[in-house]
This record gives sequence, structure tokens and C-alpha cells, in this order.
Amino acid sequence: MTINLVINDVGYDVTNDVIIESMVFTKPLFRALEPSSATFNFSLLQQSNIYDDLLTAIDEIECLVTESGVPVFTGFLTDNWSFGVDAKGRQQISLVAEDCLNKKLKKSWQSLNGKQTVYNNVSAISVVSDICSLAGIVFVTSSYYLGDLDTKKIFKVIRDVDDVQYYSVLKPLLLDFGYTFYIDESGSLRLYKLINTGSDVAPIISDLCVVRLEKNRTRYDQINVNWKSVKTLSNTVVFEDTTGADDTNPCNITVEAGAVYPSSSDGQAVLSQYQLQTGEKILLVVGAAPDVVRSPSSTLSFTDLGLYADLKITAGASPCSITKLRITATTVYAENETNITTSNKGGKKKYKYDAQYLNSTSAAEELADLLYNYFNNLDFSYTVKSKADLLVGSFVTLSEQTFSGISQKCRIVKKITRYKSITSKSYEYSIEAVGAATVTEKEIERIAPPKNNTVGPQGLPATVYSISSASPVLAKSVAGVFTPAAASFSFFSTTGTAAPVPYAGYWKIYETTDGSSWVLKETASANATGKTRTPTDSSVNGIRCELYAAGGVTTLLDTLTVLVVSDGSTGTPGSTGASAISGILQNESHSVPADADGNVTSYTGSGTEIRVYEGATLLAYDGVGTANGSWKVTAAGTGITPGGISDSGAFATVAVHSEMPAGTAIATILYTITGKTSAGVSFSFTKTQTITKAKTGATGEQGIRGANGNECYNSTLENGTDGWVFGANSPVSTFGVNLSLDWNLLGGLTGYIRQSSATAGGYSDLHSRSIPVIGGETYEYQVRSGAHRCKAEVFVYWYDVSGATVGNSPLYANNGEMAGGKYLTAYKLIGGIATAPANAVYARLILRKSGTISGSDSYFFFTQPLFARASPGQTGLSPWTPTAIQGPQGSTGPTGATGPKGNPRSASALKRDTPPSQISTMVNVISTGLRQQESPPTFPDLSTSMKRNSPSIITCLIRTMHSTGTSCSLSLAVSRLWGFSGYQTRHGIVLLKGRSPP
Repeated sequence: MTINLVINDVGYDVTNDVIIESMVFTKPLFRALEPSSATFNFSLLQQSNIYDDLLTAIDEIECLVTESGVPVFTGFLTDNWSFGVDAKGRQQISLVAEDCLNKKLKKSWQSLNGKQTVYNNVSAISVVSDICSLAGIVFVTSSYYLGDLDTKKIFKVIRDVDDVQYYSVLKPLLLDFGYTFYIDESGSLRLYKLINTGSDVAPIISDLCVVRLEKNRTRYDQINVNWKSVKTLSNTVVFEDTTGADDTNPCNITVEAGAVYPSSSDGQAVLSQYQLQTGEKILLVVGAAPDVVRSPSSTLSFTDLGLYADLKITAGASPCSITKLRITATTVYAENETNITTSNKGGKKKYKYDAQYLNSTSAAEELADLLYNYFNNLDFSYTVKSKADLLVGSFVTLSEQTFSGISQKCRIVKKITRYKSITSKSYEYSIEAVGAATVTEKEIERIAPPKNNTVGPQGLPATVYSISSASPVLAKSVAGVFTPAAASFSFFSTTGTAAPVPYAGYWKIYETTDGSSWVLKETASANATGKTRTPTDSSVNGIRCELYAAGGVTTLLDTLTVLVVSDGSTGTPGSTGASAISGILQNESHSVPADADGNVTSYTGSGTEIRVYEGATLLAYDGVGTANGSWKVTAAGTGITPGGISDSGAFATVAVHSEMPAGTAIATILYTITGKTSAGVSFSFTKTQTITKAKTGATGEQGIRGANGNECYNSTLENGTDGWVFGANSPVSTFGVNLSLDWNLLGGLTGYIRQSSATAGGYSDLHSRSIPVIGGETYEYQVRSGAHRCKAEVFVYWYDVSGATVGNSPLYANNGEMAGGKYLTAYKLIGGIATAPANAVYARLILRKSGTISGSDSYFFFTQPLFARASPGQTGLSPWTPTAIQGPQGSTGPTGATGPKGNPRSASALKRDTPPSQISTMVNVISTGLRQQESPPTFPDLSTSMKRNSPSIITCLIRTMHSTGTSCSLSLAVSRLWGFSGYQTRHGIVLLKGRSPP
């Protein structure tokens, strides 16, 4: 074990000064669902040579403990010091260190732009990753992360001036979705899902000693989760000054010459706060812009701050007149109704949880069940001692039958490790009882949001698109002649109560001959404000026009049908045949705008006109339908409330509809039409109008990369320089890991490329291990970079099956913007997305360091390299994940059948007396292959027969290397090059292990 303290940026190894039996490591998972800090208690002999440095330290003192090179604790010393004498008479200093939870997460929020951080429909996992990056903590997704935060969306603006802590955002964000977090031994943040009951359940070993058993009283049998849904508004006024408003101008404000609006007595900036007329709390504003009418001599400046705006209007040499002053937003996310999701309603002891980030019913129900199961199963807690080394957060079966008779499934929530000597330690665990998860009955209560009593800014009116026709029907005579000769369609857009204006969009034209089957006849090739269609022939009895949004036939806006009414055919001499009765809906189908949740934002244009024809003769609507040549209509809505019906003379007008529920995608109105013909014959028929929604959709965030995504070998640098080799290297540079404490990432590892000269030209390329790729597929590549007196770049080389380079990806650079250091925020993320050439079979990630720009040397510091297949449609870089760890080797299979006897000469191809020159040739060829990490070498300098027996050559080569004292590490590497897991010698014979030779 090694214990290091970093005092005033100087590292001290205090291992020999620590009193071993004083060491106590306490690792909590959480306490009452609240994340807790891990601590390390220890004592130093007072005669330690760092005693004076401890007392005079100015900066935080870091504490790093490792065991066999593996981190055991990473944190900082607290102010909790004491001095004393132990039982052996030794003067000592007792110290306490804690992890970085308080030091880093309980700091004030500092955005990258120094003002605010905006999360616009961002996945929760991305917010967690961003918080860790801002706080300077490495984020690692542990096995307890289930991947469900990828789909949870967050709307949030965090302003630096509000003095919010990282912790106060992170803790409720995670708990809303059933997670807590902890700081691991290396100082990284990991997630823990509370609902996880674990598949790793096993009895604690038999040396178990139950120290204490406690009956828990914090058991709740009803859970109430309070949360608010989110509504989306489009084209909305979020700020308006109506000072001096009259019938002509929305405002009348005068700014004196040289003065500024808004004025401030103390010279400080006056921010314009966004608000809605209806009083709901705004979560986020997108696309805010000023809508101002002012004197041309004035100047305007505007900065959108997420929930506020910094808007200034400065008058010139003469006074400025402002007659309109608004701020509008393309999209506003606001809190909607309050919801109370109750789990197991009727319980006596209730637990209330106020969620801050939940905005969907499913997420609220999941959290209610999680909390119910957590509290309901929390019957007992135990304190036990054991020599078994178990992980905090894991699940065990607590089994002790001799004295207590306990057999209970539990979760380990705290672990205390005490040392008797450097090789002897004991463990004490705090364990909570858990049980099987239960899905409860749930109810939801919705409470409408409170309305603002003051009159706020008026929202922008919605825009509705429609089709009209000068002739609602075409009349066809007995001779087959149409009047008018063609159907004409005109396209319009109507905003609010303004007059309709022509709209240019795409269209489709259909015809029918039977009234039910419609055949596509024409499709627009360009935007147009109208369309005229002549029936194909006299068999046509209807023409339908569909209007689409400008630019193509993707978004359907409206539909209008013009039917054909025909005169009755001539009957037998002496009587005329009766004309057909037909009904025409002017607006047979209509689309209403709705937000992403399905709430209709405008019903404008959803009504219709209804006409009834007897042959080509228009019958009169009178709302009664008992007189000859008259009719009436009634309406019944499914999924919508029909508009009122009024008499417009010869036809009926249906007003706009209303109350289409958010969960209804398609609604219908059934019109029943009854009346009498001009001859007094009664008729009755129905017509149906269809109403659909045009929902506002939101683009999802790029999901976090799944497990095993990063294919870059040794991306954590835990294996040192393994897997990284130089290609081009001029001027000569060296490569290593963890240069010094100042230039090493806390809680992680940092690689460096160092040039020890002032040479400015040339570059050094550090290559990753070869990574298989598929030609034509898209990949992303990235690295966190620090450029110290040089330029740092990242890109990818592509290779074909022969090993030849077939191209490279674009280069992304750090031109000295960030130099690296102890915190992740000191590293610039560089990288991109590229498509592998069609003939590429493998790739290498390349880290390029340019020559020294200034000074006598230069460094390219790097951490968290990544190469991975890109997701479909991916445009941005994914959060970093480490390279997947290869699982343990499977058990050895049965011995195969004995093969034919080999050629004795092959086995003796390389003997103890093999000439050194031949061994050197083989070693050079194999070493080259190892450096390039290609397919097994083909031994071009050896005879054909030796090439055919390359596995035998390798075996003999390793055996000869043993006998001649050649490096064993190279021989091991040779064996691994061909896919063997290792080798061993038995009676002087080298045995390769892992699989058959290629």
C-alpha cells in the first residue's frame, strides 16, 4: 500500500509514517437516499518530515491511496485534525480525508460561457455528464446504470448569478429517475439504481458476526409523487412593454438623447424577464428575438439569457421614439398542470416527494413504485462483521442460523475497513433488508395551473392553411357537359384574425368515378397558390385537392373535394327522371395545429359549409326540412365537440370545433342530413368530416453510447503505453503516462507526447492499435487534449487488406486553447465523424503533435481517447466511455485426438546452435509485426518451407530465446500476436496456450 499527500503541489509518500492500525476506510452508498462522502481516517507519527508542511499548507491537501497500483481512496484532507499520544507512547497527528463530493460538487455553478447553461430537451444522462465535466469529476457509468436516463428529457436553464450548486442540481435530477450516486476509489462519480435488487445474491461467508439489529421506523405504505407536465408553445410573446399604449401603437416610449432604455439609477444592467400571459412558469425559451419599432437614429443590442434578455435601446443625438417593444420566441417550454401520482392509495403513513425534473406519467409512476418498494421492504437493518471483502451496493443473503436465525436478502449500504497490519484487515458492513419489487395500483390527480391575475403579453396568433373553390360543385348535364368546365382550387394562409393571404405550396389532385376509390392524377413539381383541374372525362363524379407545405408533399395542410352533381336522365315519354340528391362538405378533412403533447393550439378553419343539391339545383337550408326543397342537419362528434350550425341562406355554416383531447389523434363529425325534394319526396343521408392533428415534434438528443462502444484499446491508459506506438516521429518525441501531479488528471490517467527540443517543424504521430472497420460505415473519433507550446490534432488513418493507407479523416486541432492539467475542464475535446472508405478493413486513431512553437520543449497531453461506430444520423460527439473490458477466459475444453506424426525436420528447424544471424532476422521481422500490430508476419527472408511452418518456427524461436537468454517479454508478446493467451515451458518444451495456430 502507498499513501501520498499532495501539499502545495508537492507530492509526499507518507506510507512509512502512517500508523497502520490507525487506518480506517469508510465507504457509504447513501444515507436515507442522500449521497454521502467516503472517508479515510489515519494517524501520522509526529516526527514525520512533512509535519511543518502540513501545518503551513495553503492549498487543499490531496490524499491518494493505492494498493498494488489500484486506487483505494482519492480525496482531500479535512480540517478535522487532532494531536495526541497513543497507547504505545507515540506522538501522532490524527487526520481525516474525505472524497471529492463536498469539495467539487458543493461548489457554485460555473457555466462555460460564464453566464448560464441551457438544457433544451437534453437527455438526463448528458446533463449528468456535463455536471461532472463542469465540476472537474470523471463520470463513469457503472454496472448499476440501466441505460434508462438516455431517454429522459430535461428542460432547464441554470444561471451562474443564482449561486446554484452542482450538487443541488445533480441529486434531485438523479433521484427523480430512481438513481443516487457515489464517488468511487479513484475519485470518479458512478450511478446507482435504487430499484436494482441484484443478480449477485450469495450468502455471506460463515465467519459472519451480527453486531446489531435495528427495526426501521421509516416505512411508508403510500407514496405521493408531485410533478408537473411540460407544454410547448410556438411563436409566443414572452416580454412586452405596453407603457403609453393607445389604439394606434402597442406602446409609446420616449428615450431622451443619449439615454438608454431601460434606465437604471445605479448603472447596472436591467434584464427583461420572460413571462407568459397565462402565468405558467417558463422552463426554457428558444429562438427569442426582439420585435421593436423605434427611431432609426437609435441602436439596439439584444442577448438572450434563457429566462431573461439583456435588451438595450440607446438613443442617438436626438430623442428616440419606441412604438412597439416585444420579445417573441419560436418555442417556449412551460410548466403545465400539477400532477399527483399516488402509489397504493389508502395507506396510513404517507411519503410526499416533490419532483423537479419529471414531466411524464410513465416516469412518475416508475418513481412512485420505486419509492414504495424501497420503504415498504425496509424492515430491518443490520450491522455485521466479516472477513469477506464485499462491494458496497451489492446484494447478499444474510444467513446466520446458530444464534440469530436470520436469513434475509439485503443491500450493503456502508463498508468500514480496519487494518490490524498491512496484510490483515477486517470489515464491518451496514446492511438494509430488501424484498421483491411490487407493482402497485396507482392513481393520478391533475390540478390546473394557477392563472395570473395581471394581463401579460399577448401570444402570437396561430397560422391555419386552407383551400377554397369558387365552385363547390361541378354540374353535369345529361349530355355529359360540366358547368363550370373545370374545378378551381385556391390556397390561403390565415394568421389569427387577419385576412387570408395567398399561400404557395405543393398539391396533389385525385379523381373518382364511384365516389369511394380515389386515383392520383397529378402532383405539383413546384410551389403554387392554386390549381385548376378539368375532369378527365364524363365518368368523373368528384375531384379532390390536397395542399402540402411549401417545398414538397411531406406535410399535409388541408383537403378539399369538389363533387359532380348530375341532372337526372330523361325518362320514358311523358315524365322526367328524378334528379339525384347529393350533399357537399366544403371542408371534408382538416388538420389542426397541436403541440408535442397533443394539445390543440388553434381550431381556426376547422368548421365547414354544407350544401345539398337535387341534380344541379341547390336546395335551401332552413334548419327544419319539412317544406319542399328544404333540409336540415345535425352533428355528432367523436373525439371532438362540433361547432354550432347557422343558416347562411342556401347553405349551412358549421362554426369551428373545440375540445379535442390531447390523447386523441383523429376525430370525426357525423352530419345527418334530412329534408324534402322539390317534389316533396323525403330524403336522409350522412356525411363525415375528419379532423386530424399536426403535432409539433421535438428532435431527440444524441443518446449516450452503449456498452462496448469504444473500440480504442487501452483508452483509460491503465495499461500504461501498451497499444500505442509512434509512426512518423520527427523531431523525435517520447511517450508516457502521468508526467507529474500537476499534469495528471485527478481520478484518471493522462498520456503525454513530449518533444525535448525547440525544433518548430515536423510532427510526431502516436498510433493506436489497429481497429477493424467496415467500408462505407460511419465512425466517430475524439480525444480530450492539452496543447502545451504546440498544436495537438486528432484524426484517423484508414488501411486496406494489404496494409496500405487508403485515406484519412479530417483533422481536428487544439491550437493551444487548453493546455491540460489536473481537471477535465482544462482539456479541449477535439474530434469528428467520418465514413470509412469502401476498401478500408481497419483503422488507427492518430494523435499528432506539431513541433515546438515556443520555449525549449513542448507537450501534447491527452486523456479519454475514443473510436466507435457512429449512431444513425449522429452529428455531434458522444460522451466518452472506456473501452470494454474483456471477460475472463473460458475453461479449457477436452483434449483433441492425436494428430499424425510430424516431420522431425520441422521440429528441429531452430535449435540451440541456430546461427545468431537467423535468430536476429526472425526477431526483427516479428518485432516489426508487433510494432505495427498487423496480421502474423510472413517471414519474407526465410525459406518457403519455413513460412509454411511459422507456428513451429515461433515455438522453436521462443524455446531458443529461453535457452539463449533472449527477452522473455518479447517471447510472450510473440505468442500473443498469433492469438495465444500465453505460453509456458514444460520439460524444456514451449507450449502455446489459448487456441490452435493460424
